[in-house]
Amino acid sequence: MKKSIPTYFLIVVLFLATGLFSLSSIVVKNKNNQIATLEMELINYEGIISHQMKNDSIQILYSGLRLDSSILLTDESGFQVPLYEVGDRKMLFFKYTEFSCDPCIEQELQLLESIIDNNIDYKVIVISSYKDIGYLYRFKRINNLQHLPFYNIHNQSIIDELDKINIPYYFTINESLSIRSLYIPSKTLEQPNERYINSALSICVAQ
Repeated sequence: MKKSIPTYFLIVVLFLATGLFSLSSIVVKNKNNQIATLEMELINYEGIISHQMKNDSIQILYSGLRLDSSILLTDESGFQVPLYEVGDRKMLFFKYTEFSCDPCIEQELQLLESIIDNNIDYKVIVISSYKDIGYLYRFKRINNLQHLPFYNIHNQSIIDELDKINIPYYFTINESLSIRSLYIPSKTLEQPNERYINSALSICVAQ
């Protein structure tokens, strides 16, 4: 004769299952709320304190995020290359969209150019979207960008929450394409931007 499972045992199992489901729902909801709050903060930000707080939040939220290995980039010769073949843990990436603030982007690119011009060990890749190669060549010539390689990402995204609100950002990755560090440059404060770039590239070179 088979022994029946006690009713209280079934109740406990059901209670635990319901609790785990509720907990996972809360975690997902909190993550979504964090992202929504972060988006609002990013739209209206500046100042030294808010800039640092913003980047602390960014690092916590996205550290360890694994990037989509299927992302295809087009180099300046017109060849398509998967993201995982383009960069590695020894590189710093700078990502911006065509709708990002033009003067801000030009300032960052010229800062990058000057930094890598003084250190041949530093490797930086710029990811953006542009209409055609002629436009890119004109842009690089006007801004005197001789050492920065550009890759066209077309209509794809690296980090959706940041790309859809046209926020430029730096990032580094590890061997598994996971975010190791993430930084949003200040619109008006060049010094913290330069500090991050030099620090990130120093770490990359030491890997």
